Order: sequence, then structure tokens, then C-alpha cells
Amino acid sequence: MAWNPERNALLAKLWSDGSPTPSIAATLGTTKNAILGKAYRLGLPRRAPSSRPGSAPRPVCSVSPAPPEKPLHPVLGLRQGLCRWPIGDVIAPDFRFCLDGTADRAVYCAHHARIATQPSRSR
Repeated sequence: MAWNPERNALLAKLWSDGSPTPSIAATLGTTKNAILGKAYRLGLPRRAPSSRPGSAPRPVCSVSPAPPEKPLHPVLGLRQGLCRWPIGDVIAPDFRFCLDGTADRAVYCAHHARIATQPSRSR
């Protein structure tokens, strides 16, 4: 059904009366999203979202996390020729990389390369 001045006026009246959007949609024979879009295009004032019965408001965290004293990932210190095998938990303060020497253009040292590359199983 097309929007006409009468439907626009009825929408504006129901909107200003505070009728719920689904009931406005049922009255006008359209969808809730169509009502919201038309209300926006008509410049009707925004309404606060209604709280559903039984739903508690979301808690707001007032404590901001402390910035780390040092970067959690010391990746910037890695250079070619150093083993990049991670050791420990990345969020732990003692997290580090192996940093042993590697063969030319290798990512891991010989020990960690053996762990990282498993031979394929025959079928």
C-alpha cells in the first residue's frame, strides 16, 4: 500500500501518542521496519528503546583495563635468522619466543621445525 498524506498523518498521530511500533504496523498494514523508515523520513522524533519485561539492563564496566607495561607480543624484536616459536601464554608477562638460530630463511630452529612439521600418515 502506498504512503499518502492520510497514512502519514495517522502514522504521526500514533507515533506521537506513543503507540508501539508493531501495533502501528498492524494498524497501517505494513511492517515494523517500514514504520521505522517512514518515521525517520518524516522527521518524527526518535523514541527511547523500550525495555522488555524481565530483561535487566546491561552492566556498564567502569574500570578500564590498565595498559600493559611492555608489549605483549615482542614480535618487533624478531629478525630473520631467529626462531619464532612462541613459548608460554601470550598474555603472561613471561611470554617470549625461542630466538635460537635458524637455517637460511627458516622460521623455526631445527628442534621446533621437527615439532611443527609432522610427517603425513599413509592411508
